[in-house]
Amino acid sequence: MNASRALLAASVCGGLLGACAADTPGEAAARGDLAALEAMSRAGAALEAADSRGMTALHRAAEGSRADALRWLLDRGVPVDVTDARGWTALHYAAASGALETVAALLSAGASPNAVAEEGFRPLHVAAIAGHGEVAATLVRAGADVDAVAQDGLTAEGFARRKGDTATAEAIRRAAGER
Repeated sequence: MNASRALLAASVCGGLLGACAADTPGEAAARGDLAALEAMSRAGAALEAADSRGMTALHRAAEGSRADALRWLLDRGVPVDVTDARGWTALHYAAASGALETVAALLSAGASPNAVAEEGFRPLHVAAIAGHGEVAATLVRAGADVDAVAQDGLTAEGFARRKGDTATAEAIRRAAGER
């Protein structure tokens, strides 16, 4: 946090920690605010607590492509495969955002590339629908099931082809051939 931001936080929030009283670990993680996360942790905040949508700080860090916050949370024992209200894990959110560094960090921490959410969606389906071919290929190399079907009976490659994204479809096919 730079000095001017710290002073603003101090004047608005009444302290130099950069976290307002109403701030949550999820909000801090979404911003990548490690100082606020550290302060909350020292104050006893439950880093794995979920919001009204079932999203934890780990989900929010993944959604916001905040690999630094994500690694910080994982280093403190936040469960890697916890699901939100839709059954999405942090890996689903990282796949949707296309954040390769975040996907790699989650996979290194043991995230399942085959976690199944509502309607059968797995992180690979999400990456394919979002058009993130490199992320999809990384998931396939990590063991994502290329034959798994979700809504409409489509595989990840099928979703990519249906939307005309041949680059992502081919990235999935090539990665599957490398296994």
